[in-house]
Amino acid sequence: MEKYELVKDLGAGNFGVARLLRHKETRELVAMKDIERGLKVVLTPTHLAIVMEYTAGGELFERICSADLQ
Repeated sequence: MEKYELVKDLGAGNFGVARLLRHKETRELVAMKDIERGLKVVLTPTHLAIVMEYTAGGELFERICSADLQ
């Protein structure tokens, strides 16, 4: 985190808090999600894996777009 400065919080969800950050040297904006380490996070030597609820039926974005909104 020492390379970034907090711009603002973007929102919170089931797995953590999303924040907008700015790289101190390049000034590039990035999004970062802080995830509490616990039963839903698996760490390997090279990866961080997030264990999530499974919902059958394809991509969430596709399901939202095709939903019958009234």
